[in-house]
Formats: sequence, C-alpha cells, structure tokens
Amino acid sequence: MSEATLYCANHPNVETLLRCNRCGKPICMKCAVRTPVGYRCEECIRGQQTVFYTATKTHKAAGSMVALVLGLLLGVVAYFVGQLSWLSIFIAPVVGGVVGEAIFRASGRKRARRFDWIGGGLVAVGALLTFLPLYLLFHFPYIWTLLWGLLFVAMAVGTVYARLR
Repeated sequence: MSEATLYCANHPNVETLLRCNRCGKPICMKCAVRTPVGYRCEECIRGQQTVFYTATKTHKAAGSMVALVLGLLLGVVAYFVGQLSWLSIFIAPVVGGVVGEAIFRASGRKRARRFDWIGGGLVAVGALLTFLPLYLLFHFPYIWTLLWGLLFVAMAVGTVYARLR
C-alpha cells in the first residue's frame, strides 16, 4: 500500500511523514513542537497557549502600577538589607516572592504574554530609583553596601520574574 508523498504545510519543498496530532496538518521537523502527547504544529501550540493569557489592559495596568510601587519600596529594603552583607542572599528570594505574589494578585490573578518581563523590569527600575540615591546620600564610599544591595535587587527581581512567569 503506497501512501502519497506529503509536503510540509509551511515548507512546501520538504517531504515529511509527520502530521500534527491535533489538526492533522503535515509538518516537518523544523515546524514540529514536541509535547507530552506527541508533535504539534506551531499554530495549534499558539492557540492552546492563548487560552491561558486572559489579562485585559486593566489587569496589566493594575499589575504594572503595583510592580512600580513595590519596586520603589524594594529599593528602600535593599538599602537596609545591603548593610547586612551576606544575609541579603537569604532575604532576597523571600522578599521577591512576596512582591511577585502581590503583583500577581493585583493583576486579578490573570496572565499575559511578557508580563513577567514587564513586572520584573518595573520592579528593577523602581528599586534602582530608590536604592541608588539612598546609597549615594548615606553610604557612598562603602562599596560593599552597594554590591550587597545590588545583589539583593538582582535576586529579588529574578524571583519576581520567576513568580510571574
């Protein structure tokens, strides 16, 4: 029994034997996305992912405002924790997790594409806007306070990013 030669729907010059297990479209290995249930085309994957992104502009705006305000507060915390030197390594993930959870709840527990980058970026900007002036005013020559504070901010922002992802 001879089967007709299939060509990839996205690359018409590439022969394939593979089909999307959801829509049945012929796909080559460049177009195939491996999932736990088999290979799918990029369109089916994109359609499946959009179900999870339900945030409206209002949700995004609320989450962004909370991210900026909490970022400003995080900068003040970073200033004081930066003076505690190595303890900032243990405190930063906890503070970042609390900030990330607050942003997630302020956005109505909704998800949006790239909101992890937006939330993390706004927290970083807010934190640096308050931490650096405080450092320059009160502890300028002490480089260790600056380094520990920046490490605190980086670790907390990384945790916020991971929480919003």
